[in-house]
Amino acid sequence: MRPLLLSSTFWAVLIVTVGVLMHARPLRALYSADRGSNPQMSVLLSVATWVLLAGGVLNIGLRLTAGYINPRDFVQDYVAASQFLDGESMYPADVATRGAAATGENFPGREALLASPVFRGEFGRITETAPANAHPPFVGMIMAMPVAVGGLRGSYLIMAFSLLLILLLCVKAIVAELGQKPSVTSWLLIAGLLLGWHPVNAAIRSAQPGILLLGCLTAGWLSLRRSHSGKAGVWFGLAASIQAFPLLLVAYTLLRDRRAFASAVLCLTSVTVLTTVLAPDGSYSQWSETMSWIAPLFVTAPENISFTGLVMRGGELFGKQLPLTVVSLGVMATVLSWPAWHFVTKLWRGGSAESRDIEVAIVVVLMVALSPLSWTRYLPVLLLPIAVLMVTMSACMTRRGTIWLLIAAAAISVPDGTIVAGYSWLSARGWNALAYILTACIPAGMSIMVVRLALLHRPSCSSDMSVTGAQSRAV
Repeated sequence: MRPLLLSSTFWAVLIVTVGVLMHARPLRALYSADRGSNPQMSVLLSVATWVLLAGGVLNIGLRLTAGYINPRDFVQDYVAASQFLDGESMYPADVATRGAAATGENFPGREALLASPVFRGEFGRITETAPANAHPPFVGMIMAMPVAVGGLRGSYLIMAFSLLLILLLCVKAIVAELGQKPSVTSWLLIAGLLLGWHPVNAAIRSAQPGILLLGCLTAGWLSLRRSHSGKAGVWFGLAASIQAFPLLLVAYTLLRDRRAFASAVLCLTSVTVLTTVLAPDGSYSQWSETMSWIAPLFVTAPENISFTGLVMRGGELFGKQLPLTVVSLGVMATVLSWPAWHFVTKLWRGGSAESRDIEVAIVVVLMVALSPLSWTRYLPVLLLPIAVLMVTMSACMTRRGTIWLLIAAAAISVPDGTIVAGYSWLSARGWNALAYILTACIPAGMSIMVVRLALLHRPSCSSDMSVTGAQSRAV
């Protein structure tokens, strides 16, 4: 339960959701407080802001320290980069053994951290590392320089602080592009919510590329908005080189912006060729072989937040072993048939930048949900769809829509550690159906986001919507 107790953003969203359900209109009160029209609420908002900021900083500090002691999933990237520097395979069979040996080495500050009761438990799990390198070879190449400079823990700190900087820059760019001008108090509140959000904590804790993907997607989205299709394609191609699931966004550009699609394919091809030339022979085939056994092994894990994982766990609930490939393709075909129908019927017209914002936001949510394996550390990419939803709700969102948005925000903020612990506890008592429902929490949140975005894309909304310079309506 510790991850849930420390998730300050989850509790903040939950409190606001309850307030809206009770007709307390907390959002309107916060809006008036930020504008200085309600002195009493202004004081309360300031106190809440500093509490959230302190909670966020505490969360990030704890996660960074825990990651420094035991980099865990980051070890796969360290092993891959080390192997690349040595000219050896980036997909050795003994990744876990190599990772355990690296994490077990002495490091600066070890004795002081070992003496702390807060972090002592991390040392007991210090050899629990990734069983294999599940990332494309391009990721190992990216990591080669930090690893060469700082070793395991030095490269972890380089990546973790770099990701934190990218996160803050992305949020600043998104807010500015959508025409918002938050006050200083609002910026501090945003920072507190970001730093206390579990997906951000998870990405920083493991120094995984979820936030790096957010950077690529944000840069691509900004380029699309500014009619720089070629640049947008390059950023989307880079994202697809780091992880496979942004390929869905590349496919979207084929339907929406052919120039962006061409540059994305060119970028992806160039990265592939460069990696093939520089990386040890057979790197891509070895990655494919690794994923062929990694996916079936982890697809039914309760922390897998994908739609495919949800269906596969449903099969287990009824005692059936479903074929992964068939389920994955079936889920993709079923879910994608809806936006495909919209394109065919020309409801998704070229239109305004605001209309494209919603389209990109829908695709970003779906690419996370439709990947056979998805983890909470990927969820920082949803900051772009969340921002689009929050800004556009002034044009079309009702009180009911705001409630659904808050429920979605609370759902995707539940820590995966809490889900795993709850799943194990419920399953051990034979409450398998409740355990299954618990694992549906984050997929349900993503589904709500897609539906709300789709409702914002209706012609009646599109005609009224003005994202740039819009102010969120208080509820």
